[in-house]
Amino acid sequence: MTHTEFEKARERYLRSLVALNKSESTIEKYTIVLNRIGADLDEITPEALDEWRDKQQNKANTTAHYLTIFHTFLKWCNKKNIISEVFEIEKPKPEQIEYNLLNKEDIDKIISGTSTKIHKENYCRNRAIVLLLLQTGMRNGEIRALKVNDLDFGKGEITIRHGKGDKLRIVPFPQLSRDAVKAYLKERPKLPSEAPLFVNRTEQSFGGRSGEEWHGFTKQGLNALVSRYVYNLTGKEIHCHTLRHSAAAYWDENNVPIRRIQQALGHKSIRTTESVYLYILNKSQAAQDINTALDNRKD
Repeated sequence: MTHTEFEKARERYLRSLVALNKSESTIEKYTIVLNRIGADLDEITPEALDEWRDKQQNKANTTAHYLTIFHTFLKWCNKKNIISEVFEIEKPKPEQIEYNLLNKEDIDKIISGTSTKIHKENYCRNRAIVLLLLQTGMRNGEIRALKVNDLDFGKGEITIRHGKGDKLRIVPFPQLSRDAVKAYLKERPKLPSEAPLFVNRTEQSFGGRSGEEWHGFTKQGLNALVSRYVYNLTGKEIHCHTLRHSAAAYWDENNVPIRRIQQALGHKSIRTTESVYLYILNKSQAAQDINTALDNRKD
């Protein structure tokens, strides 16, 4: 495939992702990866991709992820008869990921919220966001897409209408999070029903009273808010996805079956749950269980 052919195919492919109602984050990620790889290649061949891979200074997992996305693109090209065959791409061996999870002490600090560095303005909103992420395991984009009508305080449920792949699912709405969101809603401006649940002041978008205007958070903006909030309380540098990992680890420690964890996190396949959370689920407990089983063996 020549570079010109690649550029035409790339644009068709990205348009197809929009037509297939893929999530905004998925389309953004695929756009970045295809643009980044395509910009470095004069021709799309196995040799050229091997050379591109060997020049990368990213982490092995990042490079492997980029090549996986590119391989998905090539399979689409083959299906559309743009290329005659799909060649395999040899990827770097994945590295074990060490997650900076929150421990029980950190979680207690978040719940008590005793830091003097947290400003009173927007405190209720920020606390509600962090507790929801920690207790439900929602993704960054999922919590940004929430509307007030997605919350059922009576049943204790949240409807996530725009999960990964734009799939709908129901997650529990724990009492602690319900109380935090109720406190936030008391001070939240009155906005149209289509407005996001969590909003911030801006110069445009959803109109509020007294000339104020509001908008939903960007992915980067929400990450920055969560990072500052948690750091002020725990001294740990994390982002939204860390709270998702911490939620999964907490559920595992409390003996929630992995199938339930899969459903709560919105993973299509149990293999995704097993592979992604291989290194964050309770390793010490697993070792203890194995040792106990060996100690109790019957000769």
